[in-house]
Amino acid sequence: MGLMKNYSIYFLFSILLIYFSTIKSSNENIKNINNIDMEWGIKVEETNGEMDKMLLESFSNQNELASNTKANIFIINDVSSSVPASKYADTLTNFLMNIFINFEINPKYINIAFSPSPGDSNLWVYLPTFNMYNDTTLLRNNINSSYYPIEGQQSHGQKQLGSIIQFALNPEFLKTGYDGSYKPHIIFYLTTTSSPDSDTIKQAQKVINNGKFKIITIAYQPTDNVESLEKMSSCFFKATNENNLLSLSIALSRKITTASSTGTEYQC
Repeated sequence: MGLMKNYSIYFLFSILLIYFSTIKSSNENIKNINNIDMEWGIKVEETNGEMDKMLLESFSNQNELASNTKANIFIINDVSSSVPASKYADTLTNFLMNIFINFEINPKYINIAFSPSPGDSNLWVYLPTFNMYNDTTLLRNNINSSYYPIEGQQSHGQKQLGSIIQFALNPEFLKTGYDGSYKPHIIFYLTTTSSPDSDTIKQAQKVINNGKFKIITIAYQPTDNVESLEKMSSCFFKATNENNLLSLSIALSRKITTASSTGTEYQC
């Protein structure tokens, strides 16, 4: 779906579609995910060597520092048929929310923009904008409901991903709340087995080279798509089970906190 010239009109259109999409997902008995996994006692041996062991120390001493962390973060999640909602919606929503559980989610601290990346035959309905989230409730609901398209069925492909990533260089998007003084600036792309096409890789490299954002790609249980995902990423992580996801969420939280406290961008 092409980018709309009139940002304000499309924003209103997006909000209406999000509203109806959320109602639809509720009618389909989506599980309540308010009870985020709070068990931070991670054993290094459970990570199977996927992450740097030094990043997996307890996060308990970071809480005060994390509450003052400032960052601009743009979340993009793959909601194509490669990520079936019945299997992954709750697991991957919990993973993303665990990253931010110790942070202040609002425009003054962790300022988040969000957009799912739908399958090729699904309508892209979420216009990403900063200054939208003032706590985790709406963010959690939007992420979870995005796995349930208004058409009813998820479709294959990620051809729209390149256009969504392009927003990172769109002046109208940046005007919604991007702050150059906040660090780090991160785009999170969360997927499973999808592979980006050549255009998406090209657009991602433009964003990385521009310097406004680092792109961190996370693949849950990937297959033969790792190489292509690495090409579109500043940093790439993979996880093979839910223990890996929990460990990775802690590691990412710590790295975000460190980058913010030192006034630097995210270091891979």
